[in-house]
Amino acid sequence: GLSGVRFLAGAALLLENVQISGFNKGVEAVPTAGTPKFSLKNVQISNAPQGALQVKPTPPAVAQLSVESSQFERSLFGVRIEDNTRATIRGSSASLNTNNGFLAASGGGGAVELSLDTVAAANNGTNGVVTSGAAATIRIANSTVIDNGVGLNSSAGGAILSFGTNRIAGNGINGSPTGGLGQN
Repeated sequence: GLSGVRFLAGAALLLENVQISGFNKGVEAVPTAGTPKFSLKNVQISNAPQGALQVKPTPPAVAQLSVESSQFERSLFGVRIEDNTRATIRGSSASLNTNNGFLAASGGGGAVELSLDTVAAANNGTNGVVTSGAAATIRIANSTVIDNGVGLNSSAGGAILSFGTNRIAGNGINGSPTGGLGQN
């Protein structure tokens, strides 16, 4: 099949206690209108040669994503969010992916924000955590980034902001945050 789940329109998508494996894409969300909300809890997506989870709204759509206790593995990428998306991922992992673990990409169509809390990005071929584009921001706390080609990679003006509570080690190139955030 093409995608395990493909979201084109609607108000919300909730996936809980689900395993998706062997599709070209695991979950693909490409809304064209509204402000859809996506929630994944205890979801495992694997063996997706075109990527595990991708959220890519088309303007004027603005997407909101919440992920808890989920795994994204053995795919082209773990999680990729694009323009006009705000996402929070907690207690989850992206590992053994060909390219990237967690990616926030802005191609000029709007801001993209990804907050990572207590996540693991491990053994990804290219990057563990990566931003691309000036309007892309990742905030990271209490997380482990280990054994990736590059641990933290901010490219094309993107920002990776750290609360200073992360473990970044054992990567081909560890990389570093572009800035810090205060601890409360």
